Amino acid sequence: DVLFTGSQDCNIMIWDLNNLQYIGTLPGHRGFVKCMAASLSRKMLCSGSQDKTIKIWSLETFSSTKTLYGHTSEVNSMVLFEGSEVLVSGGEDRSVRVWDLNTLAMLASLEQAHLSGIFRVRQLDSGDS
Repeated sequence: DVLFTGSQDCNIMIWDLNNLQYIGTLPGHRGFVKCMAASLSRKMLCSGSQDKTIKIWSLETFSSTKTLYGHTSEVNSMVLFEGSEVLVSGGEDRSVRVWDLNTLAMLASLEQAHLSGIFRVRQLDSGDS
């Protein structure tokens, strides 16, 4: 089992939960790493940052494969919708953005969704009560 942690040092650290050992570091953001979402089936990690970007990481090579631009302020939250193959992000810019996981293009943007920054987006699964 693997754990990813994001920090104010702008890095993502990778940890082996079986023996609590450090595996490596994913550098690349230029601001605090504020949120992450992973897809085991896609072998993908997504990270959102104070630098206004979302980075897509390969879990096979542990390298950044794409940077998504669109938020005009910090990216505070994200969720991967495995069934519909989209990533949804929420930001300090008060917007919700929907990204296609196949093309990594922005599909939609809901501007000024709240009166202040969005700190959490979450999918309601059919198993949730």
